[in-house]
Amino acid sequence: MAILHVQDEFSSLSISSSSREASAIDASNIQNEAQEPRCHILDLPLEIRRQIYDLILNIRYTSGLVSPKYAPLSCDGMLRVQPTQPVFPPETAILLTNRQIHDEASSVLCSSNQFIRLTLYNDDPQAVRDLVEHSGMNFVCTNPYRLSKMTSHVLDIEISETPHNKRKRAVVLLPALYLLWFVNFLREICDPLPIWGRNHRITLVLRKQSSGKLHNSIRTLLEPWRVLHGISAVTVDTKLVGATYARNLEKAMMIREINPWNWVKSLTEFQESGARFLKKGKFDDAASTSALVGIVMKSTFHDPALAPALRKTSPSFHRAVSRLRFLSDLDVGLALIRLGSKDVWKEALTAATHAVDLAEDSDFLYQVWMNENWGGGFQPMNDASWYSDKDRSKARFARGSLMMVVGEYGYACADLSDAKNLCPKDTAIAQALEEAKGKYDTKVWHGAALQRAGISGHF
Repeated sequence: MAILHVQDEFSSLSISSSSREASAIDASNIQNEAQEPRCHILDLPLEIRRQIYDLILNIRYTSGLVSPKYAPLSCDGMLRVQPTQPVFPPETAILLTNRQIHDEASSVLCSSNQFIRLTLYNDDPQAVRDLVEHSGMNFVCTNPYRLSKMTSHVLDIEISETPHNKRKRAVVLLPALYLLWFVNFLREICDPLPIWGRNHRITLVLRKQSSGKLHNSIRTLLEPWRVLHGISAVTVDTKLVGATYARNLEKAMMIREINPWNWVKSLTEFQESGARFLKKGKFDDAASTSALVGIVMKSTFHDPALAPALRKTSPSFHRAVSRLRFLSDLDVGLALIRLGSKDVWKEALTAATHAVDLAEDSDFLYQVWMNENWGGGFQPMNDASWYSDKDRSKARFARGSLMMVVGEYGYACADLSDAKNLCPKDTAIAQALEEAKGKYDTKVWHGAALQRAGISGHF
């Protein structure tokens, strides 16, 4: 296209004796410009360029893990690495193209990839080397001093021999994407060799939220550790996650067998705390705290090691679990919608729909168990008879109110009508129903507002 443009320019020139020299200079400049290499990626819209950067720099889209060879421990006792190829899989040469691409791609590199810092303490240097090598993970540990000073990672992990061994042997960096791999590797050690857990302590410090709400960071960075059991000592920093959650995770990692009713009691603390936040108008805290009930339930039910104890429980235990999930999902939906952000509409509607289904569908938890393929974990039960008409009315009222915020007045009328039939004397429900009927346009097909908001799913 550039060459054609230059030719058109030449065809319109009038080469006279008075302008021939100037025209020759202009033509020479144009030809030089045409011959210079151009970076055509900059001709694309920024959004397309960002997608290209993401495909190049996001570790999720790179294939092949590196297996670096670790050198003998150096004179300072710290582990060094001698990789045969780059330890970090994405190709970062694009950052050297020019300043604009460097700035654009760097922001994608930092936002698409999150890293975890792991510090290992042990009297036996060979034990640390074996742990790092046998994990098969991608680690960077060429400069322990610089890694010790970094602040951009999302999670700090310290693993040490007890009691309080402070002989630092390695500081390594790994992509957060591989956290599940590393935790499962530790689990394969702990389960057949309980003595490993009794001889080690683990410290977890969530440094910053990975993305979105706090409970999303907890789900991806802290909850995977719940599968470890019998650890001698566990410390979870409370700065971001709070004392209630930290204490709950610490206990889960230190016990060998679960006490079902103590576990329910700990989840009740989350639910009641979330309800208090909601009542005080602290909707962000309410949503994050209440969401922890479902997050911890899923982690626990997926754990085959805890399934035998949970399967021996009575129907009263299942009832307590189902009602806890109902109350927490209800509070999550109400809290998120009051934050006033369109970004949380789908999450709010999903939570409210879970509450409706729990109160009305006895097979709901079984369907969730089938859809999520919980494997050898615990299969919870649900029974619609465990809920009252007032419970069902609250759930329908909550979802109907959420539909009104989205602008889906047809669905809002249906939910609010059901809520009124269940609790005919509730004036708040009656007022909301009249408002929904006044705004409902029969010419607009159901689901149009949800589609405009980019929301799909069963509601």
